[in-house]
Parts: sequence; C-alpha cells; structure tokens
Amino acid sequence: MADASLHDEFVRLFAARSMALVQNDVGFFRRLLADDFSYTNASGATLDKTAYLQFYIESQLVKWQAQEWDDLHVRRYGEVAVVTGRIHDRAIFEETERDAYFRSTQIFVQQAGEWRYVAGHTTNATAV
Repeated sequence: MADASLHDEFVRLFAARSMALVQNDVGFFRRLLADDFSYTNASGATLDKTAYLQFYIESQLVKWQAQEWDDLHVRRYGEVAVVTGRIHDRAIFEETERDAYFRSTQIFVQQAGEWRYVAGHTTNATAV
C-alpha cells in the first residue's frame, strides 16, 4: 500500500544512504544492512552483507562521487517495505570514471523501529 509519509521517510533514508556512500561511512551500512542481507548487482554477482561492505565500501575499489534516486515507489506490507526506483551512480571504479543508470528493487524489514535492508537487485537502465 502506498503512503506519502512512508515515501518521504524512504526519500530521507536514501538521501542519507547516498551521503554515506560518498563519505565512505561503513558504520551506516553495518546498521542498515540486515545480518542475512542478500544483493544481486547489475553484473549478476550475489553478495552477502560482508561481501557487499567489502566491495562497495571498505575496499575503496569504488570511490563514490554521487548516487541519486528518482522515480521512487514505496509499498508497505506490514513490517516489509518494497522500494523500486531508478539510480544514477557517479563513481570511480578501478580507476575509471563511471556515470551509469540502474533500476533497482530493494526490500526492507522494520526491526526494533528501524528499517533494515534485507535484499535487493539492480539492473542496468538507460538515462531516460
């Protein structure tokens, strides 16, 4: 079910998440990702929480410049929120500047009053 206040809550959460990427804030992601987190990236690799933190944050392999979300849709099903949207990533990956668009579905579960990211999938998309 769509809810304007829930949508606004996730807009704020995703803005904080984008800032945490740029600032390389591993603590933010340790709190956000559920212990049993699972993510499939646009290359088809599946990462658990440890691998996600290592690849996207800790290793500095990806140096985030910005991540912007649009076309964000949030649906709540009890303690679960399903979020879909388009991502515009700007980063330096393996010393090469990247500017790419993706579509993503992300699933969050509310635990102890906080949203925890439990699963996600991202695929390549066009700029439009």
